[in-house]
Amino acid sequence: MTEELRDALLAAEVDLDGSVIRFSGNMALYERFLKKFADDGVYKSIEKAFQEEDYEAAASSVHTLKGVSGNLGITHLYRACSETMDLLRAGDNSSALSSYLKIQAAYHEIIAIIQDERG
Repeated sequence: MTEELRDALLAAEVDLDGSVIRFSGNMALYERFLKKFADDGVYKSIEKAFQEEDYEAAASSVHTLKGVSGNLGITHLYRACSETMDLLRAGDNSSALSSYLKIQAAYHEIIAIIQDERG
């Protein structure tokens, strides 16, 4: 991992140390999964579900993104997903839609960091 990527991830409050531990201490493996994250379509499915007001599909996709972001230590995104998930479970769909904007912001922040590294 380049120093620039490491610094950008730490500045975005990514729990790099905890994440690498979950990847058995293998930084190269963590970085490979982080870069695959940028190509994963789960965010697009969340976006589509909210556009179509399919809150069941939104909950399923948000739950998936929450797990992946948690494993990768992307703390801001994990917290945003957790908040939205709680609202969806409570049936508060209008608040969940507003909360989705936090997912959107956190997701785009981390994707910009990853894509900047990939060139």
